[in-house]
Amino acid sequence: MSSSNKFTQDSPNTKAGIQASQALINSKNLDEIVDIPLDCFIGEDSKLDSQGYPLYPNGNTVWIKHPDVEAPLNFGKVGFSYTSRVSWSKNKRIKSTKFKCLGVLMCSNDLCDYCGPPPTGKGKIPELMAQHPTCLAPRCSKKLAHIDCEGTHTQVDVDMVTGWSKLTHSGIHGHPWPDSKKPDLLSKAKLAQVIVNNPDTAPFLLRVGRSNAGQAPIKSVNQIHPSLGHKDRLSYLRRDILVKAGLMPAKASDGGGDKLLLDMFHWNHQGLKIISSSFMDNEEHFTFQTQWMAERLMDRDEKNDVYRGGLLSDVTYKFFENGYLLTTSMYCEDLMRWIPVQLTWLRGLKHECEILSCQVVDFSMSQKEGFVQAYMEVFGESDRARVMRLLKGCQEHFCQQVTRVKRNHKIIPPHLESDFAALAMGLLQEKEDGGKTHEEKLEYIRRKFPKVKRWLDWWQMSDVQAMVFPSRRPLTEDLPDADHGLPDKTNAQESMHRIYYMLC
Repeated sequence: MSSSNKFTQDSPNTKAGIQASQALINSKNLDEIVDIPLDCFIGEDSKLDSQGYPLYPNGNTVWIKHPDVEAPLNFGKVGFSYTSRVSWSKNKRIKSTKFKCLGVLMCSNDLCDYCGPPPTGKGKIPELMAQHPTCLAPRCSKKLAHIDCEGTHTQVDVDMVTGWSKLTHSGIHGHPWPDSKKPDLLSKAKLAQVIVNNPDTAPFLLRVGRSNAGQAPIKSVNQIHPSLGHKDRLSYLRRDILVKAGLMPAKASDGGGDKLLLDMFHWNHQGLKIISSSFMDNEEHFTFQTQWMAERLMDRDEKNDVYRGGLLSDVTYKFFENGYLLTTSMYCEDLMRWIPVQLTWLRGLKHECEILSCQVVDFSMSQKEGFVQAYMEVFGESDRARVMRLLKGCQEHFCQQVTRVKRNHKIIPPHLESDFAALAMGLLQEKEDGGKTHEEKLEYIRRKFPKVKRWLDWWQMSDVQAMVFPSRRPLTEDLPDADHGLPDKTNAQESMHRIYYMLC
């Protein structure tokens, strides 16, 4: 560290230190700082990065950046959740950025040490707290409380002419520091160095601190920053770093010789089992599953009950250059997220190719027919109606159709948009005591909006309405609560597409 950036850790207890730091905080002209003997002053309880920069400043803290000294990578940034505001001096010479700390989200359980960052959008904190959110720690069901931060002030001033800059902070953060969801700039630089030196090391091996066979072991990237333990974030950052460094391997291989067959043997050896395959016309598919996926399907909860929450299936269209990726997922209580339990490569989307089980699907006829035929074949079921009872439609697709129709002013007058939307969404509600039946609701919509008759007729097809409308869903005698726990939408599965595209 250059002598021009010196620290005085015991200065808070000295009169000279307090006066000097306060003078730096109050100084308006950056030229004045050269006459102040104390260059950098770090208050107690500040959290420093590995370059000595106060990424989490606390108390009276000042950091001066000299024009001829290389600044820390994190200079001008803070680690806590904040909102910022930028202003300029009258002569447009000094750029000032003010940071307002947003506090922390803490669990109401004294035995839980969860500390999360609050949302940064305008009005998002009151909106979140109005929903009474629960703790995000595994197996903790207590409520989260927002601890606000008042009386702190953080500001970064930059002289655009001379290059002098300063970070000043005053006030005390009376709360724990929240866990950061993203790595800071210095952590990203360290991660980039590790990845560039080990371009062939997969994200999982980076997390556990192992390298490829024949190479020296590496430290876990979790030691660089805790957020790098998130596999999806690490995968995204790894790919981004390799692409920028020009080291990203080609997505497609030449496939020469017997490479494809050897790759499939390798997948099986690594635990990705091929549990179903076919090369026959209209049946081309490969279905993969790991032992861990199979075990999750057979897990039992505290009551010794097997999983009955239903499955989600959806197709990712652009993952493969030829064919499609069909992912089937279940909800994992321990991880508190949807996890894939079966991966299938499909040659096409004919209904013969889609082998599914009791689950939520969109209203694709190929998905519906594929489920029905596969179930009847595998379980020897001859009653088509009974199989249809195991399907549930995605209500999100119905909501999207309602939005599309109401914006078509040739069908719905502009001043009646909200009325139509309310009536259409009412079809998703079960009949209340003394309320209208499903047929009465449909008849009222037809009378008030006669131009939507054909649209309603499609949704009234027996197979379709039984999939989406709760009041039209017959249940099997042996599974009277089959609909319980089955989600209303495939959004959880469709959001996984983004993760796939980051990895491919």
